[in-house]
Amino acid sequence: MQNLERGVRRRSITAVTAGGPITIGGTKLFPMHVRFDNAPCYPYMLLRRRSMIDDADFTPYFFPSQQRRDEIVAFLSHL
Repeated sequence: MQNLERGVRRRSITAVTAGGPITIGGTKLFPMHVRFDNAPCYPYMLLRRRSMIDDADFTPYFFPSQQRRDEIVAFLSHL
């Protein structure tokens, strides 16, 4: 998380948002979407299975708890 905080402060991370839940292998996970400047994440587009190129704009960080994910998003959004 320190690297994410540093990226937000240096402006190499342009957006941090909460994503909708996703189930992987029977486990419900809550992604935090991080948009890095000029660094698409094509594997996430495949993971979402929506065939939307916009999904590649974000790099996901997965959390087992929605509450913890929301705390981290709020912290990073207010830097």
